[in-house]
Amino acid sequence: MATMTALEPPYTRKRAGAHYVWSKELEVAYAFAVRQGLAFFLTDAPYQVAKLIGDDVTLVIYPHKTSAGHRHLRVRNENSRNKPRALELMAALDAEVPGWCTFSRHWTPSNFPRASA
Repeated sequence: MATMTALEPPYTRKRAGAHYVWSKELEVAYAFAVRQGLAFFLTDAPYQVAKLIGDDVTLVIYPHKTSAGHRHLRVRNENSRNKPRALELMAALDAEVPGWCTFSRHWTPSNFPRASA
């Protein structure tokens, strides 16, 4: 079972461990979680960096490497009971990040945004 650690910034090499390479992005995600009333946890689960957990929402932040070799973080829903709220939070995080930050939403056919009629 993976452990989750509630850890506030700054994310130094000693405090964040292997996730130190994402320290700036984690600070952005932490500030977002605080504004949205979500709990923020670093996790040592395989292929995960952090979790944002609310009453009916769980979002996972995980690393992704593109075919061009670029690395960035993605955010996805993890079995949230309130899926519309999860999508709303992912869109808000995607929209709020500064230009240098690397968050993007993970789209699957089941949650792909539909065009308005």
